[in-house]
Amino acid sequence: MKNAPVLDTQALSLLAEELGDPVMLRDFLGRYTAMLQGRINRVECALQTQDPEDWMDALLSLKTSSELACAAKLSRLAHLLQVTYESTPCFDVGTSRGLTTLGQLMHCLLSVGSQTRQEFALLLGELGPGPARTAEDPQLPRVTRAGVR
Repeated sequence: MKNAPVLDTQALSLLAEELGDPVMLRDFLGRYTAMLQGRINRVECALQTQDPEDWMDALLSLKTSSELACAAKLSRLAHLLQVTYESTPCFDVGTSRGLTTLGQLMHCLLSVGSQTRQEFALLLGELGPGPARTAEDPQLPRVTRAGVR
């Protein structure tokens, strides 16, 4: 997963086409980015308090929103945390192995979350505050590995 792209640029291009409006794309990605740290904090808090219901709810929220925003690496990591949780008695008081594994994955989650915010900040800067465009406008943004075109 180290070399996995932070953002799925093909999916972002499709999302831009589907929305048909760069302002809508920018607003959606801006909301995702603004809420991202709170979602990560909630996952981390649930791990620290060993609350399995809140853990799963927070994790599913992070995974689903990341999938929708095309944050591929973060979505895959959230899925890995979910699978690890389901296969390890990580919230059992007498079990430290699961908490250690989840703790290591949380460290990765914080790092990937930071990378994701940085990538979206760059992308949002490239989208800029331009006027709304219609679906017929040939100037809709095209997202590539080099950014938005």
